[in-house]
Amino acid sequence: MWPNVEHLALATNIPGQVLVDLLRQHAAISKSLELSDMLVHHVDSAIEQIPRVDRLACVYIECLWTDAGQGSSIDFIYIFPRGTYCDDSYERAVKARLLAQPKACPLIEWDGSLGNVDDWTDDEQERVYASEEKR
Repeated sequence: MWPNVEHLALATNIPGQVLVDLLRQHAAISKSLELSDMLVHHVDSAIEQIPRVDRLACVYIECLWTDAGQGSSIDFIYIFPRGTYCDDSYERAVKARLLAQPKACPLIEWDGSLGNVDDWTDDEQERVYASEEKR
């Protein structure tokens, strides 16, 4: 299936594990990934797995929806409204993680009604690094 996919751009609803499996199939030749305006079930798990299955040179993620946590009054939450080209520390950290750079990935913040992307600070980044070192 699609033997020479170097750039994968998706704007369709997909389970996170299906996305990871698709990237794994094309890891030998894929160089870039773009996800926009789509629902990715369990996106936090997919973001954690992507750098393990594919070494991407370029990645862009913007305007995704994902599953809300259990006990939430809503079904889906909106994340990455500003995209990973935004030059704030939160977006830079997620992009670095996806590009398999040696930075810890921040917790995926729910940027819609349950969170605020402006909450990401250098202190928070240090807390994430410390928790990664304990593993």
